[in-house]
Formats: sequence, structure tokens, C-alpha cells
Amino acid sequence: SGLTNFWILGDYTTSPAYDIKFYSTMHNSLGYSSGVRKVSFSCDFTPVQYARLCSDSAFISVDKILKKNHSERNDMETKLINSINWLSEVTTHYLAVNDNIVRLFIALEVLLISSKNEEKGNNIAERLSLINYVDKVDREGAFNFVKKMYGIRNNIAHEGRASVYEKDYAQLILELQRSIAKIASRIAVYPTFNSLLEKFQSAKFSSAFQL
Repeated sequence: SGLTNFWILGDYTTSPAYDIKFYSTMHNSLGYSSGVRKVSFSCDFTPVQYARLCSDSAFISVDKILKKNHSERNDMETKLINSINWLSEVTTHYLAVNDNIVRLFIALEVLLISSKNEEKGNNIAERLSLINYVDKVDREGAFNFVKKMYGIRNNIAHEGRASVYEKDYAQLILELQRSIAKIASRIAVYPTFNSLLEKFQSAKFSSAFQL
């Protein structure tokens, strides 16, 4: 099964005792053709954690996508795998914080933006907050956080460097991981980016929005 060595998102347990990090890996011997870069981590799991991981809808969804040829994937599946690729770059070079802030926003742009002509900062922040949170206060907090981090991303891109708090860096990684997992778990409902975009446009910050 491709489930045994594919990916781990850091949100499958409520116990802080386990630091579950993200990785993506590929086994060409299984006949996959995803192009997801291999990233290795040493992670310890309890049997309960591993069982939850292997039964998770997001995990199963991406496993199915990886078994498809590139030509068989729809645009949302392609965006999802490309975003995971960029996140794997972050985990490969975890200590390169400034470079990784840029990589994280590339991953978010790949996942949440429809074209290069779209306004990026506000749309990424708004769409991520809608996907990741149900409570309106939480959504507003996430929106403001991502906007702040996008400003830091711009400083890095334009000036070459910026100060980044470690907790903000870790939080941005987690927000991307959550977005990937949420979209992956609902990709059968929103198989194209246009279908997801219509959901965003119809709901915005309404408390009724739920992916």
C-alpha cells in the first residue's frame, strides 16, 4: 500500500507529546508517477496515531491521486500535489527560515490562487482562513496573521532578508499543512479549482461557510 510511506501532516493528534512533522515521499517501485520529492524524517508513532493517519480521508485522497498519471489528474489534484512539493522543500531546508517563508507562500499561491493576475496577499489570507477555521473570530485571526506574514514575505523578496519569529514560522507551516489536508479531504466535492473558487465567492467570511 502507498499509505505506509507517503506523508504525515502535523495535525492528527491532540497530544503535544508527539511532534509529528510533515514529509512527502515517493516509491517508484510501486508505480507511482507523482514527482513528489522524497523527504525523510525520523518520526515515532503510537499504534493509535498510525491507525488514525492511515484512515484519514486526506491521506487516502492524496494516496489515490499519486496513483494516477499526470494526464489523469484534474487541476485541483495537480495544484494539491504541487503545493505538497513546495512544502517538502521547506522541510528539506528547515533552518533556511527566510527562504522558506517565500517557499511557503509559493505553496499557498499554488494551492489557493487561480492565476498570476489575481491579487495574492488578501486572497491567500481570506481563502486560508475560510478553509482552516469555522469560528469567525478564528478566521479573522488567521486572516490577519497570514496578511502579516505576507508582508514579511514581501520584505524578504524585495530586501533580501527580514526578521521572523520562530513561533510565526511554525504557525505558517501549520496553516499550510491544514489547508492541504482540508482540501485533500474534500477534493471529491471540489474536483476543480473553479468549483472551490465559487464556494469562496459565495460565502466569504460568512459564519455559514464550511468546506
